Amino acid sequence: MVLAVVYAAAAGPIRDALNVSAATILITAGLLFLSGPAECAFALRSAAPSHTKYLIAYDTGWILATLVAVVPMSSGGGFWFGYQAIASALLTVAFATGAVRTENRGH
Repeated sequence: MVLAVVYAAAAGPIRDALNVSAATILITAGLLFLSGPAECAFALRSAAPSHTKYLIAYDTGWILATLVAVVPMSSGGGFWFGYQAIASALLTVAFATGAVRTENRGH
């Protein structure tokens, strides 16, 4: 969630430095911001170990996306932010679904 706030606050300088539209940065920030509470809610239900694989996949993908984006930096910024937006949305769905399933098993 902290990274989302930083992206939103620095959208202008990031846009200029990475040649990425401000809309892409703000959408990514919004999706990153939403993934934080989903992860926290799921972790509080102590079912997080079953979903650690999703965090590992996200981080691995982030590293690969970063490496791909660094090479053609003039256009790679859009790819880098696009990855974060899509992966954050998928991560949010995985954790939110897991939180609901964990809660339903408890009742």
